[in-house]
Amino acid sequence: MSADTGHRFLVELTAPPEDADDEFNAWYDGARLPRRRALEGVERAWRFQDTRNPSAWAAFYDLATPGILPESRDELPEEDAAMEARLARLENREYVEIPIAAEHYRPLPETPYLVQAVWWTPSADQLDDFHAWYAEEHIPLLLEVPGWLAIRRYRLVEGTGPAFLAIHYIASDDVVNGPSHRRAADTPWRAKAASHRIQHERRLFKAHNA
Repeated sequence: MSADTGHRFLVELTAPPEDADDEFNAWYDGARLPRRRALEGVERAWRFQDTRNPSAWAAFYDLATPGILPESRDELPEEDAAMEARLARLENREYVEIPIAAEHYRPLPETPYLVQAVWWTPSADQLDDFHAWYAEEHIPLLLEVPGWLAIRRYRLVEGTGPAFLAIHYIASDDVVNGPSHRRAADTPWRAKAASHRIQHERRLFKAHNA
């Protein structure tokens, strides 16, 4: 996926209506996700649940062109529009991909178990250093960690939230909690980048019905 080809990566962050988790999941799994997967231009659609907050959900969509999703409520089936209006959270963030060096590019797993989503906005005067740290140190070190399967980076083009997103595809919980990851994430360059960030979010998601 690449910004040059018009591809988009959409993250839809949702939370169910109060005391309606089962109804919400039945709707998303049985209606929203199948309908969107059937749309022309939706190349991949995955759904994840936050490992620390069972009421926090994310769906990731690889889109061939801009403008496929999200739809306006006037375009939605009545069931979708009614559920959307009840959701405790509905936020869409649309991205273009930041290319990764060929030697660090790995294919995505067909059925991911865990993904770590890291959102980050560096200060404007540290933008070049932020990208250099990610490309030259952070990605290579993480990919040396056993079980770190693949990484993708993105830049926000529509919606609110931090300016950049990295999605890390991980084989198991042990990968994130192990000493190899801690060594990769604890470097002077990483500490410098973190000291200049303006926004930061990090969430670990478990694949739903993978």
